[in-house]
Amino acid sequence: MDRDARLHRLAARLPGAVPVTLDLDRSHRPPLPPVAVLGGAPGLPRDLTREEAERLTRMPARNRALGGTALVLAVPTGTGANLRGGGWLDWRGQVVYLATTDLDAPDQRTVARHDRSGVTRTRLPVGDEAPDARPPLPPPRDARWERVRPGPGELDRLIGSALLASREPPDPDRATWLRRDSTGKRPVDVIEVRTGGHALRYWLDRSGVLRRLELRTGVGAWAQLDLVQAPVPRLPPVPVPAPTPRSPAR
Repeated sequence: MDRDARLHRLAARLPGAVPVTLDLDRSHRPPLPPVAVLGGAPGLPRDLTREEAERLTRMPARNRALGGTALVLAVPTGTGANLRGGGWLDWRGQVVYLATTDLDAPDQRTVARHDRSGVTRTRLPVGDEAPDARPPLPPPRDARWERVRPGPGELDRLIGSALLASREPPDPDRATWLRRDSTGKRPVDVIEVRTGGHALRYWLDRSGVLRRLELRTGVGAWAQLDLVQAPVPRLPPVPVPAPTPRSPAR
């Protein structure tokens, strides 16, 4: 450190006796591009205007009018999984059908259908698909499907919030306008809503349609679900798992 208490070098020893030296070059300060997973560009948070609050309130009706959309997601979870995925969202039928791959375990991917009855999922081997490839249609009948309840994890919370975005508007009194941004060359307003200890960010276009949904995860990063305008095919039900037989009463 110099006489003005500015740091110039940091030396440390990491686990495994690995020495590390970090030199700070204060003469070279290039502009740093915003990183989406770390929250994107800084904004100037403020209360919503009346027009912005009305647009947020109109969002469910605008999403239902759109009908559905393709989706691409990236979810760095608090449990250490780094998920990538793709699929479709049917707002009118309240169905999400998607496939996800953990980048740290890319030999399998999870295919799941989220609907009013809960979540039905299976695991499939990975072929030539990209990590964000959409799931197969029709759903494979020879796979071992299991019925589960939506859990408290970031992926289920993100999917549940996306489905809810066509039924109930967020409370404008809990909302904060962060910044103007763009996605797919489309201008949007980024609005953050904090509720139940969680932070969600809604990227709304000028008509009030949701274009991206972000969730702050347990590692401090932002999970992203991008809604891509594309035809949504019919999403047939997946094969219902056979109930586990009960032992006969004695």
